[in-house]
Formats: sequence, C-alpha cells, structure tokens
Amino acid sequence: MQRELTDWVHRVLERDCRSRLKSRLFLLFIITVVLCGACDREQSPTQVVQAFMAAVETLDVSAAESLVCEAQRARVRASLEPFKDVAEPEAFELSLSELVLQEESNDGEVAMIHVSGQLTLFFLGQQETQEINENHTVVKEDGRWLICDP
Repeated sequence: MQRELTDWVHRVLERDCRSRLKSRLFLLFIITVVLCGACDREQSPTQVVQAFMAAVETLDVSAAESLVCEAQRARVRASLEPFKDVAEPEAFELSLSELVLQEESNDGEVAMIHVSGQLTLFFLGQQETQEINENHTVVKEDGRWLICDP
C-alpha cells in the first residue's frame, strides 16, 4: 500500500501542478493515509480515527493535531498548515468516501483500527482516487485515545 501510494503521488506530482504545492501535496497524502486517528476522553479508538479523518478532509489543523500523540503533532501541523495558505483554495479539495473503520484489537491501552475506503484529490481540474486499506495504532496517552502509528 505504501509503494502504491508513493507511485500514485509521484504520478500526480509529475503533472502540471504548481511547483510550490508539489511537496506540500505529498506530505498531505502521507499524513492522511498514515496518521489516521483522534483523541477525546469520551471517544472510542474508532471514533478517534473518524474525527481525525474528518479534520484532515477539512484541513482543520488544530483538530487534527489534537487527535495524534505528542510525538506526531509537529509533523501533522507541518503537513497541513501550508494548505491553509493556498492562493486558490478552490483549486484544491480532498474527499474521503466509503470509509469503513473496524476495531481489530483493543487491550485498554493500545487498539488497532482497520480503515478502508477511498481518498480523492481534486487539484487544478484533475481528479485522482486512491484506495485506503490501512491498520492504525491508537494508544492511550494521558488517559486519552490518540493515533500514534509507529
């Protein structure tokens, strides 16, 4: 899946995209697919993943950042913030669809959530869709469930 995602991102970036957005686009895809998660004292691990996916889809940096473990917050912020400043926001849209989240395991401290569905990018009049089929680690940090993939 990682190789397929990388190949797909390279194909998208090889097209006539604005050069200053190329590296930011790649980072957004990595964060979207690799770091799916969330945190709230009252949320289950699956709900945390759903909340993170929604935050990424809307480029809500603060919400996404609050849903990952401390070790990954700076990475999420650095990957999503540049998209908030896109000169032509209507030229870029991210859409998640057909998402299915299933809790594979949960020992009360670490849970494994399987996510499948589709990620579609609309960019400069082009559309690309990538299948999502990933497992994500959600851990308890300070009593809250947070995504913290290795």
